[in-house]
Amino acid sequence: MKFVKFDISTPLSYISSGRFISKGEWCHAKRNIDSFVIIYGIEGTAYIQQAQECFEISPGSTLLLMPQTVHEGYKVSEEVVSYYWCHFYSQTPYEILDEKDLSNEFSLMRFNNFDQQVVLLPLFQAFESIEIIHILFRQLIHSQSFNRHTKYQTNLFLTSLALEITELTILNYYKSNMGNDINSSVFNSVLEWIRINIKKSIHISDIADKYNYNVDYFNRIFKQKTGMSLLRYINDRKLSKAKEMLVNTNYSIKEISYHLGFDDEKYFMKLFKKHEHLTPTQYRNAFYYTHLNNH
Repeated sequence: MKFVKFDISTPLSYISSGRFISKGEWCHAKRNIDSFVIIYGIEGTAYIQQAQECFEISPGSTLLLMPQTVHEGYKVSEEVVSYYWCHFYSQTPYEILDEKDLSNEFSLMRFNNFDQQVVLLPLFQAFESIEIIHILFRQLIHSQSFNRHTKYQTNLFLTSLALEITELTILNYYKSNMGNDINSSVFNSVLEWIRINIKKSIHISDIADKYNYNVDYFNRIFKQKTGMSLLRYINDRKLSKAKEMLVNTNYSIKEISYHLGFDDEKYFMKLFKKHEHLTPTQYRNAFYYTHLNNH
């Protein structure tokens, strides 16, 4: 597995984006372009070959197409295929890393408290938590479709998407490379418990007690393994669910706050603004249009 490291001290440069939906049997055309392309599977399976590697893009998986590299379909998709796509440039030099380089890279990121201005995009990755990527793609498409934002703001939307993919990549890496302090099955069980109970008021002490760990020890090991505190992880998952509810329901901000276990609506709004740089209402208003294409 390879990863591309981008310096985002200058945001990624957005070109275009949309949602592709096939009609009948379909196979991706042969192309060689000068930009990067992120593809994110929504429905069906697309079969795309890049250089000598073949990839199956199914719902929840992402593929990064490299510039100046031939890509084409290697198999016909007989079912309906749908995916989001985004063309972009990097305004700064980038590096290609092997999986063996990731441990050192993540250690450096943790040492800097994840304040490094870099993103790491896998050439190909399948993710379990997909709703946030879906939401960010819709936000990106909407921002360029209505021209309500400057080019710089659209670049920031794209960079936010890349940062989210980076975070999910880091979590996937640590889930598959757990040490002996907390074994893999326990770690995955904790993440699943949080997912199931995300709409409740979750306290770190509740989780530590459930799995028979000292609170401070458990939180320290979790941070060592993932690069983030357990509280931050819980809040990230709650905000991810909040964004899904803002887009897909008519619940008021107060109702969403209540449904996600926040005792204080104002605290929820403050936390949302801190993480997303938008209020919940501003975020909700960002979604009305998606650019559909068939090619």
